[in-house]
Amino acid sequence: MGIFVIQNDFTHGELDPRLYSRTDIELYHKTGKRLRNVVVLPQGGARRRFGTVYAATSDAISGQYNIKPFVYQEGISYVLVFTDELLKIYKKSTNTLVATIVAPWVAADVANIKVTQTFNQMIIVHPDYQPYDLKRGANDATWTLAAITFKVFPAYNFKNNFDAITFTLGSAAYGATTTLTSSSALFSADYVGGIFIAQGAGDDFEVQPGVARITAFNSSTSVNVTIISAFSGTTYLGVNSFLGEPAWSDTFGWPQTCAFYEGRLWFGGAKSLPETMFGSASNDYYNFDIGTGEADDAIQVTLATSSINVIKGLVSSEVLQIFTGSGAFIPPQLDESPLTPNNISIRRQPSNGITEVDPVILDNRTIYVAKGGKRVLGFTPVTDNGVRYSSPDVGIISAHLIRNPIDMAVLQNSDRDDASYLFLVNGDGTLAVYQSLDEQNVSAWSLQDTDGLFKRVTAVEDTIYAIIERTINGETVTYLEYFTFDVYTDSAKKVTFGSPTTIITGLEHLEGEEVRVRADGFVLANRIVVDGQITIERASINVEVGLNWIPLIETIPVDVPLPQGPSTYLLKRVVRYFIDFYQSLGIYVDGTLIPYLDFGDMVLDQPPQVQSRIYEFKKIGDDGKGWQRRQTCTITQQDPLDMTILGVGYEVEV
Repeated sequence: MGIFVIQNDFTHGELDPRLYSRTDIELYHKTGKRLRNVVVLPQGGARRRFGTVYAATSDAISGQYNIKPFVYQEGISYVLVFTDELLKIYKKSTNTLVATIVAPWVAADVANIKVTQTFNQMIIVHPDYQPYDLKRGANDATWTLAAITFKVFPAYNFKNNFDAITFTLGSAAYGATTTLTSSSALFSADYVGGIFIAQGAGDDFEVQPGVARITAFNSSTSVNVTIISAFSGTTYLGVNSFLGEPAWSDTFGWPQTCAFYEGRLWFGGAKSLPETMFGSASNDYYNFDIGTGEADDAIQVTLATSSINVIKGLVSSEVLQIFTGSGAFIPPQLDESPLTPNNISIRRQPSNGITEVDPVILDNRTIYVAKGGKRVLGFTPVTDNGVRYSSPDVGIISAHLIRNPIDMAVLQNSDRDDASYLFLVNGDGTLAVYQSLDEQNVSAWSLQDTDGLFKRVTAVEDTIYAIIERTINGETVTYLEYFTFDVYTDSAKKVTFGSPTTIITGLEHLEGEEVRVRADGFVLANRIVVDGQITIERASINVEVGLNWIPLIETIPVDVPLPQGPSTYLLKRVVRYFIDFYQSLGIYVDGTLIPYLDFGDMVLDQPPQVQSRIYEFKKIGDDGKGWQRRQTCTITQQDPLDMTILGVGYEVEV
């Protein structure tokens, strides 16, 4: 008799090959050598992955698109598809195109669009474009996309030194519309929207200085202004003055990231001010007037460090999280009071810089892609007061599955599944899926592929949508599809007929392709789509047609505990497998099908029912593995059927 070994779960996902010798760590026995086209359940089993349903065809040029969610209210939401100077809006509940809007962003720029939303208001930013506001009107077809007209721009002194200049106001009175002149050529049209602040050398500096908003450009020595805080005089030396241009413009660039937090709209990462954050006046999202520094005035703060920190991501969480190209920062709120101009301070946290991929929140931590594109980190508080955070590597066990990610999204609060998943699109077109449940020590990555390339993902309420590039009938096409456990194929069409039929139409998106067919629970013969349709051999009511893919689980190399020590490098032979599966059919173990027809319970003309049991598989003869140091077991399927593997046991000779 051999030695019995069991693998109870896959809660730490696919193991990086560089860790195969680490049989000394406990998590080794909770991983797989390959977990492909499966996802790990929070209970520990590995399940056949989500299929995808075809929603729409995009006319976007390859690689030049983006998708974002728009939630109007609970149960009414949309998928936004950005392409070359167009915004297409699809309603989630019907997956139909409800609006097409002319947009400013050209094809080469749409990939870098970022958004934030509160209620029926979405802010859209790109560093080369003025921020835009998107709102839904009275119905699905009524939308407004417009460049934001700011009440007051934030101002910044880009030229710095005015000591040799004298400024003269035509009037000092509050509310006056007058002129501001300079003793030397200074002004340009870029100053419109900017601000002039001054105090005389002899003024009481406890008194509020005068403030004027620049409203029009007249000449290099003259601009029009409106007095918004009275001045004590009309003539001021530059040394006692502040002259600021609008912080954002076509000249100085626009913000590249945004977030709503504590009743303010926050922007960061403008080209000329890459380390500066701007928070609007409280509950006045387009007003960035810093005023006199009252609690509800706008906030302007710069990350003053010894290195360049370009702000690339803002996350509204328990605190405002600031992610840059070289690290992460937070403004602590020790007494839980809201941020104001007078209490905001920025503290750097132990972390790495990020890529252009937007951070997301999963399992009470912020997940982001570290600079370089090889690691995925989890920004996590380590103190109760939220002052200090850490950034552990959540992908280190499966680092080989992190391949220069370009997008990610989180599926959570689904009414169809009891798990939350991170979907991470790799630069090579594969999709890494991460299951995290920290309280149960679940941290599991697996890899998905398809007949095509995953390109973009977004979460729209309880559904993940993806942009997928496929080669169909010899041509590259771009499809909008969504993930669901309700289908077993990709780019699927699922239809219910009123009466049994054999002709399935509406398959133009799969023209010329060989497709798999599921009909009333049966797996039927493959078909080739011709003129957008197929004819199946069995008249059916519930039919699914789509592209095939193969799930695969290869167990981690067997390690047998021996009295004299680990058996890692000893020759071993597996005598028997014990496959513990749940509600499954059509499982192959090392190429041999587990039988699933029980003639005693079989009802004629009914599809076989899923089964849950432990199947003992005895090894007969030499299957090509024989005695090896790293014995594994391969579990897969050929047909689109249910498959969940709970665990695997072995009888091993050493």
